[in-house]
Amino acid sequence: MTRLVRPPGRRIGRVASLVLIALVLALGTATPARAHAVLVRADPAPDSVVGAPPALVRIWLSEPIAAAPDAVIVTGPDGTRVDRGDARVAPDDATQLQVSLGSGASGTYTVQWRAISADTHPVSGTFYFSVGAPSAGGPPPPVAPSATSGTAWQSVARWLHLVGLVLALGPLVFGLAALERPRDPAIELRLWRLSRAGALLVVVAAPLLLLAQAVGVGGSLSAALSRDVLRSLLLDGYGARWVGRLALAALLLVVAWTAVRRGSEKRLGHSWAVTALALGAALLLLTSLNGHPASTQPVWLSVLVDWIHLAATVAWLGGLAALAVAVRPELRGRSEATRLALLAPAVSRFSVLALVSVEALILTGLYATWAHVPRPAALVDSGYGVALLTKLGLVLVTLGLAAVNLLVLRPRLRAAARHAPDAPADAAALVRRVMRTVGAEALLGVAILAAVGVLTSLPPPPPPIASTPASVAPALTLAQNAGPTLVTLALDPAVPGANQVVVSLQDAVGAPVVDARVRIRTRPGSGQGPSAATQMEAADGRYRATVLLAPPGTWHLEVLVTLPGQPEVAAPFDLTVPTPGAGALLSLAEQTMNRLQSLREHNELTSGGPVVTTEFTYAAPDRMRAVIDAPSGRRETIAVGDRRFDREGDGPWQETPWPSGRYQWPRFAFTATATEVTVLGQETIDGVDCFVVALRDSAANARFRLWIGTEDHLIHRLVMMATGHYMTSVYRDFNAPLPIEAPE
Repeated sequence: MTRLVRPPGRRIGRVASLVLIALVLALGTATPARAHAVLVRADPAPDSVVGAPPALVRIWLSEPIAAAPDAVIVTGPDGTRVDRGDARVAPDDATQLQVSLGSGASGTYTVQWRAISADTHPVSGTFYFSVGAPSAGGPPPPVAPSATSGTAWQSVARWLHLVGLVLALGPLVFGLAALERPRDPAIELRLWRLSRAGALLVVVAAPLLLLAQAVGVGGSLSAALSRDVLRSLLLDGYGARWVGRLALAALLLVVAWTAVRRGSEKRLGHSWAVTALALGAALLLLTSLNGHPASTQPVWLSVLVDWIHLAATVAWLGGLAALAVAVRPELRGRSEATRLALLAPAVSRFSVLALVSVEALILTGLYATWAHVPRPAALVDSGYGVALLTKLGLVLVTLGLAAVNLLVLRPRLRAAARHAPDAPADAAALVRRVMRTVGAEALLGVAILAAVGVLTSLPPPPPPIASTPASVAPALTLAQNAGPTLVTLALDPAVPGANQVVVSLQDAVGAPVVDARVRIRTRPGSGQGPSAATQMEAADGRYRATVLLAPPGTWHLEVLVTLPGQPEVAAPFDLTVPTPGAGALLSLAEQTMNRLQSLREHNELTSGGPVVTTEFTYAAPDRMRAVIDAPSGRRETIAVGDRRFDREGDGPWQETPWPSGRYQWPRFAFTATATEVTVLGQETIDGVDCFVVALRDSAANARFRLWIGTEDHLIHRLVMMATGHYMTSVYRDFNAPLPIEAPE
């Protein structure tokens, strides 16, 4: 009777359980993070209007990045390129891209940016800003990239790379773990030939991986083949890891090729397989470092989990390939007893290995899902989630076939082997059923690897923004001027999804405007172009429409107003949905401003016509100087304690008592009368990162927008919008020496 060695299931199971428990404890300390860089802010800010062309465009992303050639391209209002072609990562901030600009005309500018995330995946986006005023016809459309998709190239290249890894390493794991010793020389030789083919495929996939990365970085196949793009890739971290993977794959191919030659002459020792698997382990590590785990905190744990996931995939799917491609052909022509003697222990041992591998795949897959899928809805509303569901569906079907092998066919196979050489008449049919099931599992494994190739080429969905629940989220009301017309926009419920928008218009004297043509369009803050404008319905003196704001994040709305006989003008609105509360931030800003000892204020006031400009200088507690430039001329006022000094132009000073008895340092006191206080998002003002806060002042019947520094909590800019009055104040020189003396 043929001796059947009992697989060391208990020992392997105990070791696997200890490893899995350690992983569970480690996962408990991890923090999920987005794995692709995304646009955080820019200077000039997206959709902002600046007075003069900036000398530098700066873009901040959510994580350290590497710059590709032409990482930032800026085109002017006429569609011509205006940047100097010196796009780079800022020397003191690895999250910032910057490019220099030449002089430019008034109008709307388009900024297209490209970068390489910490996980080596290319990312890109587009946004707009205007100089002086937006272009009448809107910005020219950005140059569309080539139809060649970087994601498609990445998916195919990564699939070939993964198939090569499975074929190069899986058969060797199978030979060490599943075959009885001494191993059958013919089967062992077939395993090495399969490993050689896999190593060759990894080597062939390497240049395709580099080309796919270049397509993603350059934006097109023609750009990918340029010397600048390829050089930039080979000289950064991605290039170093790519060279390392190619070198390891070449060494693995040499080992497999030599083993095949030696195996044709004599039996090979297990040291050859151990050497090849050591090279493969390093190759798997570099593969993990060139993917999403490289930027998912904590990186060491994410890379370790992904390495275990890859190793388990290699052991499981590679073992199936070994059974289907190496063991199955070798069984032909042998007696039924010999077939059972070879197949029964191999299937039994491999079942234990496959079970442990699947357990590791489930646990590590749960970690990857938890780290990269921030909400259940992302499984169906993002490409990453759909690819993940496709992969899970294929895995479930494969596990169903594996369960048939494990629970039904394996016991029958072992029972048949115990009766060899008096095998039952249906032994041949049993072997065929086992091998057909294994073959089907192996084909599904190829499809699973294709899904993984797509999955690892797509960006994970962004995490949700913490906020007030939708049931208690307040409606958001903002105001903006469109020429002499005051545009008030109410958004309800101001949460992701469908929102009701109501717009009301007032002219310069506060009368409602009911005969306008009003349209609205949206653009998410990710850099996509504006949507088609939606006509708003007029009813009861207001204009209504429904807009879809999903997913959560920064959104830019633009209300387009056309009055009879006048050209269309635009009122831009920037907001973040869902909208968090901002009362505490406003109170803190007031306290910080009221503790100052001095500051300057540049103030511009208009009612839609001429602008009155005032330069204020304040010194606590009772001194002020104001220089007013108005169409009627220049005036100057100085307040020192209880005295006031005025003059027109360069005329003589006139001294009078201060009307209220004594001049008082201006107090900031919004919270007493502020309502509908909302944080709209973040923006950079003169290099200072600020929260943008909107509010309604019920006492002044006006709406304000404040730019409050995220670190110093000072108000750097203030915009007021009221009926017939639009005012902007810019504050600077906080606590600087600003002497103010009475004139002689």
